[in-house]
Amino acid sequence: MNNKGYTIVELLILIVFLGIITFIGVNKVSYAFDDKSKEAYNSEIKLIKTCAKKYGESKKDEVRNSVTGVKIKVNDLIEFGCLKDVSKNGKYLDPRDNTKSLNDLELNLSYNPKNDSIESEVLN
Repeated sequence: MNNKGYTIVELLILIVFLGIITFIGVNKVSYAFDDKSKEAYNSEIKLIKTCAKKYGESKKDEVRNSVTGVKIKVNDLIEFGCLKDVSKNGKYLDPRDNTKSLNDLELNLSYNPKNDSIESEVLN
């Protein structure tokens, strides 16, 4: 037996081991480059809806008496003080590209008599 080198079995085990380590490393790194802007946008929409519900609670009688609901814009929520503009120049920026404004995003507030609450939905 030659003790100066590696056997084929040892080399194959080493290659398989390095392949597994490489696969795990590449798989972990590939998630680091995912685009998180869609998740950020969905989080912003949740925040806007929550603020819209708070705004609707302050105008509950108006929303309750409305047949089709009350339409509001993000600008109304900024003026109400629930949302703060991100860019400090009056624009609530869209996190998907940080150039578009969400100020004109329209929401509809409606009254749910079953649980006496205000519901909000994004229209556009």
